Amino acid sequence: DSGAALQYAVRNLPVDKDRIGGFGYSEGSAVVAMQAGQPFSPYKAVALMGPVAHPAAVFQRNMGEDQFWAYYAEAQAHGYATVLTQWGQVQDTSLEWFDETLAANPVGDIEYFKGRVLVLWGEAEATIPYGEVESYMAATGDSAKSSQLVTIPGADHGYGFYSDQPEVDAMLHPALV
Repeated sequence: DSGAALQYAVRNLPVDKDRIGGFGYSEGSAVVAMQAGQPFSPYKAVALMGPVAHPAAVFQRNMGEDQFWAYYAEAQAHGYATVLTQWGQVQDTSLEWFDETLAANPVGDIEYFKGRVLVLWGEAEATIPYGEVESYMAATGDSAKSSQLVTIPGADHGYGFYSDQPEVDAMLHPALV
């Protein structure tokens, strides 16, 4: 869906094709990284916040490895699994999502990206291991035009989106400009 939206925008909307950027938050960072690394990607810059470099490993860690594989078996049997997230949300998750998550290699894809990379990391992040940041920085260090890490003090995985943390918001917005 993200690829189709990007393609539609580039082909049909009055966008400056020399200034197209992608922004991905959490799992969305993996999607943006995969798109950025594709041949003929229109992205000139990407920002990855709370970045997921190894989706299968991150989801297995956060769900619990045994539970992840139990959900996957349920999805294989029924076409979807009813997943309880670590935040207490119930989500019907498709077999396609599991298969794509297991096959995804965003850190491998972004190695081919030649534009600018900004990685945003919350100092209080507990959902995504710091190794994901290190993987992105290593993957883009030699290939990207520039690669920068910005750490946001006090920010957890919610980056103030789900709580009242104006101090996090005050640091986050300037980092994206």
